[in-house]
Amino acid sequence: HTDAAVIAEWKDGLWESWQDLLELMETRLLQLQSSWDLHKFFYDCRECLAHIAEKKAAMSDELGKDRASVENVQRKHRAFADELAPLAEEVRAISGESAGLQCRYAGPRAEDIIYREQEVINAWKHLLALVDGRTSKLSDTNDLYRFLQMVRDLMLWMDDVIRQISSDERARDVSGVELLMNGHQSIKAEIDSRDANFAECIVLGKSLLSRRHYASKEIKEKLLGLGTKRSNMIADWEHRWEFLQLLLEVHQFARDAHVAEGWLISQEQYVRSADLGDNLEAVEKLIRKHQAFEKAIQGQDERFNALERLTTMELKETRKRQIEEYKKAHPEFQEELSPISKNRKEFVEEFIKSNELYDRPPTPPQPRRSLVAEAPQPKRAEQITEQKPPTVADKQPTQKQEEEPSTSQPSQSRLEGALSRKHEWDTHAKRAANRSWVNGYNVLVDNKLSFYKDSKTAKSGGTLFQGESAVPLATATCVSDPKYKKKKHAFRLKQSDGGEWLYVAKDDAELNQWVGAISSCCHGDDGSGDGEGKARTFTEGVQPPGAKSTEGKKKGFFTLRKK
Repeated sequence: HTDAAVIAEWKDGLWESWQDLLELMETRLLQLQSSWDLHKFFYDCRECLAHIAEKKAAMSDELGKDRASVENVQRKHRAFADELAPLAEEVRAISGESAGLQCRYAGPRAEDIIYREQEVINAWKHLLALVDGRTSKLSDTNDLYRFLQMVRDLMLWMDDVIRQISSDERARDVSGVELLMNGHQSIKAEIDSRDANFAECIVLGKSLLSRRHYASKEIKEKLLGLGTKRSNMIADWEHRWEFLQLLLEVHQFARDAHVAEGWLISQEQYVRSADLGDNLEAVEKLIRKHQAFEKAIQGQDERFNALERLTTMELKETRKRQIEEYKKAHPEFQEELSPISKNRKEFVEEFIKSNELYDRPPTPPQPRRSLVAEAPQPKRAEQITEQKPPTVADKQPTQKQEEEPSTSQPSQSRLEGALSRKHEWDTHAKRAANRSWVNGYNVLVDNKLSFYKDSKTAKSGGTLFQGESAVPLATATCVSDPKYKKKKHAFRLKQSDGGEWLYVAKDDAELNQWVGAISSCCHGDDGSGDGEGKARTFTEGVQPPGAKSTEGKKKGFFTLRKK
C-alpha cells in the first residue's frame, strides 16, 4: 500500500498508547490498594481503641466484703484477663500492618501511621496496667481478710484463755492446789502451742505493711492490739501461777504446822506428867524415857526450823510495807516497773515510734521468778532488820566514785574445796528423795557450782557426782544458817525453782569464803564478798534505797493447848 509507512507509524503509536494505558491502570490499581490498606489500618486502629475502651468500662471495682466474696471476684477477674487474649492478637496485627505501611509512605502519612500505632499500644498498655493493678489489689484484699480472720480467731481464743485463767476455783488442801497447778500448766502448754499461729499472723501483717497496703492503718491497730492482748494474757497467766505457788506454800505450811502442833499436843501429856518415880528403878526408867524423848525432839528440829522460816506471802507483805514507808519518807521515789509492764510499755512505744511491729521472738514465755527465788527465805524475821539497803547517796555515786575502778563486779575466780552437802528440796512443792549428808569436792567456776566425788575426779575433769548437773548461780541465793544446830558452819544455797542445798564448812573462815564467793556470782548481789549472807526481801529493781524494816519475829504457830 502506498501509505504503508504511515499505517505502520500509526500502528506503533497506537500500541504505545495502549501500553501506557495499561501501565496507568496498573499504577492506579496499586495506589488504590495502598489507599485501601491505609484506611483499613486507620479503621482497625479505631476498632481496637473502641474494644480497649469497652474492656476498661467492663472492668469492675468491686473488692468483696469478706474472704469468700473476694475469692469469687478473683475468679471473675481471672476470666476477664483470659478474655483479653483476642484483643492482644488484634494489637499485634496492628503493629504488623503499621510496619508494612511505614515502608510505603513517607512524610506526613508515615507520621500519622506511627501516631495511630502508638495510640493503640499506649491504650493497650494502660489496660494491662489496670488489670495487673486490680489483680494485685484483689490479692492484697484477700490477704487482708485472711489476716483479719486470723486476728479475730486469736482474739477469741485469748478471751477464752483469759476466762480460764481468771477462774474463781479455789482449793482447800495441798492436793487441790496441785490439781489447779496442773490445770494451769496445761493452759501454758496450750499457749505455747499457739506460738506458731501468732508468728504466722505477725509475719503476714508485717508483709502487708511492707507492701504499703491501702489498709495499713487498720493493720497497725490490729497488730498492736494483738501484741498487747497477748502480753496481758501472759501476764495474767504468770500472776495466776505466782498466786497458786503462794497458795501451795500456805497450804503446805498449814499442813506441816498442823502435823507439828498435833505432835506437840501428843507429847504435852508426858511433859506435864507429875510422875517422878517411887523407887530407884522407876526413876532410872523415867530417865531413859526422858532421854528418848529428848532424842525425838532433836529429830523434829528440822521440821520446826522449816516452819520458822518466813513464807513468801510474809516476805511480800514485808516488802510492800517497807516500800510504802519509804515512799512516805521520800515522796520523790518512784517504784520501777515490773519486767512484764516494762516489756509491754517498750512494745507500745517502739511500735508507735517506728510504725512497725515490735519483733518479739515466738518463744514460749518463761514464768516470772517467784519472790522465794529473788529473796532468799530468811531463818527469822530479825534478819530483815540487819539488811542495809543503799541510801540515796549510794544510789547516786559521786564523780570520784565513778572515776574509781569498780570493785563490785561478780567474781569470776575459781574456788574449790571439800564440803559436806545435803539436798533438801527439789522444787517449792517437792522435797528431795535422798536427804542424807554426802562428802564431796566442790568447784566454783563460771558462775556454776559443781559437786564431785573427790578432788581427783574434779581435777581430771571427770563426771559430776551421780551424773548430776552443775548448779547455776545466776538466779540463786546463798545465806549462812547459824540456826542449824545439828552441824556447825552451815550455809544454804537456794535456786529460783525451789531447789535447796545445805552445805557445811570446816570453820567460820571457810564458811565466809564460800558464802562470799557464791553470793558474788548470784544475780543482784552487791559483790562486796563479805560473806555475811544477809537475807534480801526486795526483788531486783524495786528495793527502795534507805528503807528500814521494823518487822519483828513471827508469832508462834502453836496456840492450841489442852485445857
